[in-house]
Amino acid sequence: MYIYKDFLKNYLSEKRINHSVSTAKLMKKCSEVFKIDPEKAFISGLLHDVARELSDDEIIKLTKKFIKRKICKINYLKLKLNHPSLLHGAASAELMISKLKIKDEDILISACRHTLGGKNLSDLSKLTFISDYCEPLRNNPASRKVLKILVKERNLNKACFYTYHFLIEYLLKKNKIICPESIDGYNEVIISN
Repeated sequence: MYIYKDFLKNYLSEKRINHSVSTAKLMKKCSEVFKIDPEKAFISGLLHDVARELSDDEIIKLTKKFIKRKICKINYLKLKLNHPSLLHGAASAELMISKLKIKDEDILISACRHTLGGKNLSDLSKLTFISDYCEPLRNNPASRKVLKILVKERNLNKACFYTYHFLIEYLLKKNKIICPESIDGYNEVIISN
């Protein structure tokens, strides 16, 4: 962990590092319940946001490098290029590869999907998406509700549903764009239940 925490200091503010550590600890705690490798869960939580505070130009540059690797498709790319913060997960994955030599595709894809969710997520990607939203330092009623579902009810799909629900509701209230990727994921969760 220390090597990664030192790495994060090169890219993130202390507040964002605290969020990442809290996300990592939550994911490791939940990993056994959901039969996810605890080391992969911890690394995913710790590194998912490493590119979050980079400039739009840096995020786009890293994302384009990541796309060339053909590890996973970046859905709705044109929309995301107009809103580069939506691509910070892909940029984070590229930093994991280029700076830390991480090759585990499940970890890399979970970073790509943590901001918006989407369809056909692995359990690691679902847990990263959910935990980013509800880690214990996020102290708002919606996050606390999702955290309770995740930790006390131990229901990954229900927690995923409420993460989409609250994310979409927030974006609607703020009159912000809603990437169809989140709608796709929301619909998939509804249909599968």
